[in-house]
Amino acid sequence: MRWIITGGLGFVGSQLVRNLLAQDNEVLVLDNQSKVAPQADFIRTHPNCKIHECDIRNYSSFIGRALSFRADYFAH
Repeated sequence: MRWIITGGLGFVGSQLVRNLLAQDNEVLVLDNQSKVAPQADFIRTHPNCKIHECDIRNYSSFIGRALSFRADYFAH
């Protein structure tokens, strides 16, 4: 499955991303990177994870990346 996770580099989001990656999902993380959790290093190097710095309050930067990834699921 393909997931989009907003805030995926923070404490809670990074736990979700780690679990999804452990289940062989593909994950797109959209995060403004204002608060990055220490465990996010694993996420940054995982081959099934893409990370894009963006702020979801900026619709134009968010929507293009979200639509092009063609996710099955979305979590915030």
